[in-house]
Amino acid sequence: MTQVYPFRMWDVDNDGFRQSSRWATKERIERMGGEIVGKPVEVDDSLLGQEIEGMTNRNFDSRPPDPHRMR
Repeated sequence: MTQVYPFRMWDVDNDGFRQSSRWATKERIERMGGEIVGKPVEVDDSLLGQEIEGMTNRNFDSRPPDPHRMR
């Protein structure tokens, strides 16, 4: 299990911060010069690094699965 955080990065094209749809480890965010913007969640290590080392895939949903949505 690994902690991942929501984060934002400076978007030079729009001259402002943009929140990422990915979540990442604290170390990865620091290496990229990003800024943590929320509390971490613990995820299984298999959810990290599929596309980018230390990050979840795009559109990561930190909420636990809702059994009622799965019906």
